[in-house]
Amino acid sequence: MKAAVIGHPISHSLSPAIFKIIAEVEQSSLAYKAEDVTPENLAQFLQTLKTDDDFVGVNVTIPHKENVLSALDKMSDEVKVIGAANVIQAGPGKLFGFNTDIIGIHSTLKDCNFDPKDKTTMIIGAGGSARAVAFVLGREKAKTVFVYNPRSDRGTALCENMQNHFPEVAFR
Repeated sequence: MKAAVIGHPISHSLSPAIFKIIAEVEQSSLAYKAEDVTPENLAQFLQTLKTDDDFVGVNVTIPHKENVLSALDKMSDEVKVIGAANVIQAGPGKLFGFNTDIIGIHSTLKDCNFDPKDKTTMIIGAGGSARAVAFVLGREKAKTVFVYNPRSDRGTALCENMQNHFPEVAFR
């Protein structure tokens, strides 16, 4: 059984070490490694993932969270809304996309005893992880979500997308 984290660059990732410990504790035969997949090689890698019966899936990081969507056969509702997947499960000839950032963000807010309901919040950036934060803040009914992303128009696009899905929250 094989799995990996994909990104570019990826040599800094701690995921292989973490999954090695998990595999040892669980007495699993999982072989997990970091795969440096360039944007130019992403489609080819995902096709290999789809056809390799030993591969169970991959974690996805920068810069691929958005670019993997076109190769997915199915995606969770959250991925459809935020436009970013960070986990791909490989099935028989199919790829399924999920976003576990949402679970982590929600859990972190809970652990910090922060309820965003009716609060004014701010997100810095507008990439895949920021979209997951915006999704959680929208779902939890924050009053206002300011998105600061001075380098591009992605912040405006994020606000428009989230406003459509969470009309009771002001995204600015």
